[in-house]
Amino acid sequence: MSFFERWRSLSRYKSKQALDAHNEKLDLEKGDMLAMVLAGFLVFLPILLVIALILVLLLLFFRAI
Repeated sequence: MSFFERWRSLSRYKSKQALDAHNEKLDLEKGDMLAMVLAGFLVFLPILLVIALILVLLLLFFRAI
């Protein structure tokens, strides 16, 4: 099943029971969500900092600031 088929099959308005059943299938432990958020920051923050550094260097190079 492709990504788009799964996307179309998702219901926008699921009942609480359906959401609870889905969350039980994920089998997340207590600190897993925090770990995923921290991992996301560790992955994306350096990339964003490099992009910001490049933009600042370009502005300095063209004497815009």
